[in-house]
Amino acid sequence: MPRLRYLIANNNNFTGSLLSRLFNSSSLSIIDAGYNSFTDNFSHNQPYFPNIVIMSSKQNQMHGYLPKQFRQMQYLRYLDLSQNNLIGKILPCLHNISYWRSTTSEKGIIWIDSVALYPRLFFVSKNVVNPYEGDPLLGMSILDLSVNMIAGIIPQEIGELKGLRSLNLSNYHIQGFIPMTMADMETIESLDLSHNSLSGSIPHEMIRLSSLSTFSVAFNNLSGMIPYGGQFSTFLKSIYEGNPGLCGMPLEKACSTKKDGAKKMIEDGENKDNCKDLNDALFYSLVTVSFSLGFSGFLASVYFNMSWRRKYFKIIDEYYNMYLSNI
Repeated sequence: MPRLRYLIANNNNFTGSLLSRLFNSSSLSIIDAGYNSFTDNFSHNQPYFPNIVIMSSKQNQMHGYLPKQFRQMQYLRYLDLSQNNLIGKILPCLHNISYWRSTTSEKGIIWIDSVALYPRLFFVSKNVVNPYEGDPLLGMSILDLSVNMIAGIIPQEIGELKGLRSLNLSNYHIQGFIPMTMADMETIESLDLSHNSLSGSIPHEMIRLSSLSTFSVAFNNLSGMIPYGGQFSTFLKSIYEGNPGLCGMPLEKACSTKKDGAKKMIEDGENKDNCKDLNDALFYSLVTVSFSLGFSGFLASVYFNMSWRRKYFKIIDEYYNMYLSNI
């Protein structure tokens, strides 16, 4: 099917392999095959679609590693592989996709032509399924890899996706820190990093994301002060739940300031000094009591034992006589 340009097969009960049957379909610009039971293995050789704009295989049974062919799909704007069984790591090479790197409003002939022939599409963005058509559709750019078994860290290159509007990496096995480069994603409107194992703090630089209207880092291992300002001043506390180490607005848990920290250090130092003085006093008291008891026991022995008393005074007399003879 070399002339096939649009494949719309969503919401059916299709099974088996889909992509392996499309090797001769290099003209494809839209593949919408979500909500089926396709079992493609991405680890095997997959076809390359040089003109693909939209690729959705949401909620299937696809597995394997993310194919590196994605970096060659320069017209790709919408990629949804969520709710599958993909493994491996997030590909740093995804930042090579031209449109996701650009913040310009250039539409491209292939995309305009695709929208003209297929004017309405349903996208998941900001956690809601919405229909897009006309200019909003022309401006959409989405990457959704949520609910898979992909692990590892978020690559620093993610910040180069300056033209991406929606990114969903929730329900992964992601570890490590939130890259500071995410503050460079100038057009991002929806960012979901919830239900992972992220640690560290939320970069304060992210308050620069003026278009960000939907955000979630719930149920991770994040800690420290929540950035406050810009769009972050509009978010509810529910997007931070499941991170007991986070503090600051909009949470009820306040962060300790540097002044509080210094005061606590002084108090800890005073407590340590008090404990040291108490320990010293206890030590000398025990030594004094021990010496007194020992000396009292010696005097009692000398007093009640006649032979010991005679020897004791004899030794004292001898030492006294030696002292007088040396004067």
